Formats: sequence, structure tokens, C-alpha cells
Amino acid sequence: MTGPYAIQQFSINPTTWTPISAPFSCSSFSIRCDNDVVDERTDPNDASTQDTLALGVQEYVLGATIYWMPGQVIFYVKSHTLNTVLIAKFVGIDLRVIGQ
Repeated sequence: MTGPYAIQQFSINPTTWTPISAPFSCSSFSIRCDNDVVDERTDPNDASTQDTLALGVQEYVLGATIYWMPGQVIFYVKSHTLNTVLIAKFVGIDLRVIGQ
């Protein structure tokens, strides 16, 4: 997948922190879950990095000068119930524009 836009679905559960990684060089992403509350962390072993995504809410992270490289873990997620699907949308960045 080379971008510049992708939609991915992740099956998540309440027992494992699932890593969400950039599918290509991207500067922005959004996540949404329509059937459960989702916990998210930037460090799966540190509860102080946790936030909660409410049911049906879409969260956006728009980066102007930051970006994630392909395969880089952006954050980790865990659901509150079984059979939960998280929808993530990624927007790519052309690294030639920023001199990479």
C-alpha cells in the first residue's frame, strides 16, 4: 500500500493491546468504533498514556510537521467487549515535499 489514503479495519479485543501502525508515510489519521468503547495508549505498558474513545465518536489527529513512517506504531488499542472492529483512516504525505 503506497497511499495517499487508506481505510483499514482492525479486529480488537479486551485482553490484548493491538498496535495500530502507519501503512505508509502519513501525517494524519482518524479512528472510529461504532460498536464499543475503545481504550487507546501510546505505550501499552503505561496507563498514564491512556485515553478513551467513546462509542461512535471519530477522533482525528492532523499533523502539519509530524509524520509516521511505514510500519511505525502510532498507538495501541483495546476494546471493552469481544467482536469489536476499529476503523482507521490514514492520509499520506509526500516525503519529497519535506526533503526526505
